[in-house]
Amino acid sequence: MTLEGVFDVVLYGALLALCGWAAAEDWRRRTVPDAALIGLGVVLVAVLAPELAGGFDPGMIVTRIAAGAAALCAALALFAFRQVDLSDVKFLAVAALFAGMEQLGLLAVVTGLAGGALGAFALATKPKASATGEVAARPATVAYGVAIALGTAAAAAASGLFDFTG
Repeated sequence: MTLEGVFDVVLYGALLALCGWAAAEDWRRRTVPDAALIGLGVVLVAVLAPELAGGFDPGMIVTRIAAGAAALCAALALFAFRQVDLSDVKFLAVAALFAGMEQLGLLAVVTGLAGGALGAFALATKPKASATGEVAARPATVAYGVAIALGTAAAAAASGLFDFTG
């Protein structure tokens, strides 16, 4: 394996570690730490730097920014209806920068399927009404950061940013 291939494997490992941290924190505290998102931004810059140094391709940058903007708008709509919190909005926008327009659909599908599975789990484990008819005070909540992390890992791997063969 070449040095570039090793570099890509290390960066993808960093992406997975940061996504794992974000997912774990969202599961535990229902918020994604900003430090994890900043770390993902650093990984993205490190991945794109060699490509930009070898010859600037404005199309690659524009499609990534467009994907981030599209995901941001969609996530803000979900936020407006209180379906996700603001940390999930930020996480999805950063994830879309890795996916680019080419893999934005994959990001959406994997995140949606994982989010649906998490939603089903949350409903299945929600405390039921007691025998006296009292409803549990805790509503069913979903840690969408877990779903976004899975979608990010899949979309980033499929995006061509990481060359695992070199």
